[in-house]
Amino acid sequence: MRYILLIVSSTVFNMAVGQTEEHERKYLNDLVKEASSEQISVIQQTELRELGKAWNQLMKDFGGYPSLPYNETTNEIEFSYILDLPGIDQQIILRRIKEWIAINFASISNALHYEDAEQGKLITKGWRPLTIRTIGPRNFWGIPKGETIDALKCFFTAIYTVKEGKVKVEYRSIEFESRYFSILSNTYRTTKQHISELYPVTAADKDSWKSRLSTLQETNRAMALSVAVQEYYIKEYVNDYQF
Repeated sequence: MRYILLIVSSTVFNMAVGQTEEHERKYLNDLVKEASSEQISVIQQTELRELGKAWNQLMKDFGGYPSLPYNETTNEIEFSYILDLPGIDQQIILRRIKEWIAINFASISNALHYEDAEQGKLITKGWRPLTIRTIGPRNFWGIPKGETIDALKCFFTAIYTVKEGKVKVEYRSIEFESRYFSILSNTYRTTKQHISELYPVTAADKDSWKSRLSTLQETNRAMALSVAVQEYYIKEYVNDYQF
């Protein structure tokens, strides 16, 4: 696995995922150039140019495409972190991780799905809230009402592999759950999406680009923050008993 800048594609453009956002930009520019052909209608030329402008604006809003841990073997985003914990025994690390799970989840019995203390392995399942940026619904004239803030639940499986002075934390099977009100049924409904369904970002309608990219960005931040907090908690094991 290596960190790359995901290249997003579009079903409109019929392109494959590449390695950098710069390649994506070049591809979009090439499409606009090809649109000058007489075989492509003026409407199609305009649509391509508008998509290019929308993408440029999105990159400006987000400060570029976020760096994400994309596994080229599985073709999925997989979050993996190695924590250096010098001088801390394997069993202490395992114990502190379980304590952290008990503190942060409603029930450790529900969150902890596998444990092998001898092999230094824990597998847990849980979820955390995410706040993302998205484009609001369009008005009667088809104009977006502006940016809004939505709340999601991010479900994940966490795999801990522990040895003396080190722990590897992996987040897999990431899914997002959103809740919305259906006017047709007059009830609230929920939808779920696997993280792999969010990229390429431009494979969806232009109005959903911001929410897709924001979800990927906030997930990246949330996972990194969670690991940082866990590292701090593990290292504080000595101070807990200094009273």
